[in-house]
Amino acid sequence: AIFSNDSCLILDEIGEAPAKAAAEMAYMLANGSGKARAGRDGQARAVQTWRTTFLSSGEITLAQKLSEAGIKPRAGQEVRVAEILADAGKNLGIFEDCKGMQPNDFAVKIKESAREFYGTAGAAFVEVLIKTEDISKKIKQLSDDFAKSVCEKGADGQVLRVAQRFGLCVAAGKIAVENGILPHSIEDVEPSVKKCFESWLELRGGQGAGEDKNILKTLKLFIEMNGQSRFQNLHPRTDADGQEIEQICINRCGFRSGEEFYVLEEAWENEIFKGLNAKKAAKVLRAEGILECGEAGRIKTNKRFPGLGVIRCYIIRINEEKTEALKKELENVEELT
Repeated sequence: AIFSNDSCLILDEIGEAPAKAAAEMAYMLANGSGKARAGRDGQARAVQTWRTTFLSSGEITLAQKLSEAGIKPRAGQEVRVAEILADAGKNLGIFEDCKGMQPNDFAVKIKESAREFYGTAGAAFVEVLIKTEDISKKIKQLSDDFAKSVCEKGADGQVLRVAQRFGLCVAAGKIAVENGILPHSIEDVEPSVKKCFESWLELRGGQGAGEDKNILKTLKLFIEMNGQSRFQNLHPRTDADGQEIEQICINRCGFRSGEEFYVLEEAWENEIFKGLNAKKAAKVLRAEGILECGEAGRIKTNKRFPGLGVIRCYIIRINEEKTEALKKELENVEELT
């Protein structure tokens, strides 16, 4: 990152990196500073800093990498590492137009051309930036205009941040074309960048907050995996003689009655939403109509359970319409992935 300061850092083979290192990398590269370290004499050394754009050519997503170590990706990581599918949708892999060549031959041609003309455009582009008056204002204006054009009203701040980064690509492309550095037309630039942004947005699953998506996915996964085994049925089955069949519920998280799940307080924080903000999870689920509130709009409800008496719990009501919509949305994201 230090050697690529004010330039572009290309990362290769994220699959070879330890999951913990990949998780740290997402924050460290984007934040622009390394760890504080001590010298041989024990005195603190100057912290290394940089400002760089980075690209990963990995075959798996950051989320897939982190899952190897059981780590859940945080919204901050997903914003810093904006993932785009390397497929232009034309059955040509990452290419959209191979100029009449086969994709393999076109890739070789690009590689040969890059080797022959390496560094030419970069130097010319920097020269333009230095000579142009008020270039910073122009770049900011182009970036902001693009972000506004692709973000819905009320879009989450995370989406806006990523859109502004794509907007920098629009600004760089237009300035390069205007000054004869890139052999394209000015009309080519913005639609191309917009297509990449929309690919990222579709993979992300919308313009809402990333944490909200994670909360809904986490609850869905937990209930799918543990609905029968960790939620004791308040209406147990009976045998042919009408005798209640004994239930075996190991590591109980709560109780269930039909489409309602009663989640115990500790299980809510330390089991289902471990690693996430449990209070925020309750607010998100309440807004989605999945968490049923108690008296006076309280998030927790007092309820009597066999063997426990009256205790506070969270009531999750599985709304079929919302569940199906969520399921379809998640399936679309998984299909894209």
